[in-house]
Amino acid sequence: MGSDADVNKNKLLIKQGDIWFGKEVESVHVRGTDYVIYSMVGDDHCSWYFESNDERIDEALRLLNKSLVKISYKFRGVISGVISKLILNAVRTIFRERDNKEAITGALLALEQQIDLLVGVQVVIAQNEKLKVWITEDNRIVHHVKKAFITPEVGAAVKEFKILESFAIAMLPLKKHPLFFRRLAAAFAGRLESFDDPLISAVFDELRLYVNKTVENDLKVRYLSVAFLITFLFVGLAFSVYRSNFFSGFIQQAIVAVSGGVLGAFISVLERSKNIVISEHETDALVVMQCIVRVFLGGVFGLIVISAVASGVAFTLFNKSSAAMLLLGVVSGFSERLIPELIQGISIRGDKQEP
Repeated sequence: MGSDADVNKNKLLIKQGDIWFGKEVESVHVRGTDYVIYSMVGDDHCSWYFESNDERIDEALRLLNKSLVKISYKFRGVISGVISKLILNAVRTIFRERDNKEAITGALLALEQQIDLLVGVQVVIAQNEKLKVWITEDNRIVHHVKKAFITPEVGAAVKEFKILESFAIAMLPLKKHPLFFRRLAAAFAGRLESFDDPLISAVFDELRLYVNKTVENDLKVRYLSVAFLITFLFVGLAFSVYRSNFFSGFIQQAIVAVSGGVLGAFISVLERSKNIVISEHETDALVVMQCIVRVFLGGVFGLIVISAVASGVAFTLFNKSSAAMLLLGVVSGFSERLIPELIQGISIRGDKQEP
């Protein structure tokens, strides 16, 4: 609260450090013969004092106040340094160029145009005497810390925040950005206000883990979707051909075995999906391609196993029914070592039989 002595002071002589109605003057921007433009500690933009009666200035200030209302609505009371400078320039022009109506009109029009160009505030995360953190309409996190409160800890927090923000922008799908950046902004505001709180540090760590897990989960979805699509199309087509009885004998059994191999490979892919992790050495396309190759190999293993059964080389007990052949195909497709070991065994026996 101010004292009665404040009322008797000449406000035109206001200077930095003065106390007016309980608030300290932070800086004096412009001083004229009948006006002064200044800023108070804690205020977002400049204030002014005008001693004369001038209808031109009154009208200009009325129009300026309309712009200030627009600013307050669009930016939700969060005045950034850019907006503060725009307001200061407009006020300076109003008082300095009071005899130049065109200059005043141009300054107010420029302020309006700049307001329209600037991105508005979507939500205010934190705002107090030390700092402001908000999210813009295009989902960017913006912050401002008053000069008096900037410390090495603040710099470290901003650096950590920037690293995590860049990581999220690069890795997260766009649809995940709004929710994630609200969480990040809240954690960042908490970090700026409390550097020693272990819970705040834990939140940053959790957000970093969230990015990794989200990217891994999206990759798993693509991995399994491709595997399911290929398996569904192939097995569906094979079943249709099998039911049509167009083929008979070995071809019919081969269709069953190959279908079993594809199903076995699909089961193997489901098991593998639990261990998918993001690696800097593997691209998403490579991981998905590995899935396609694995399913394809399952079909090849099924074809090899029916050939082994038909030739009497191995698995002859399964040559009794289509159900047994399907089961053998599933086992061969699921196991990555069964068929390679069978081929290796045949090769070794062949080498031994050579003179």
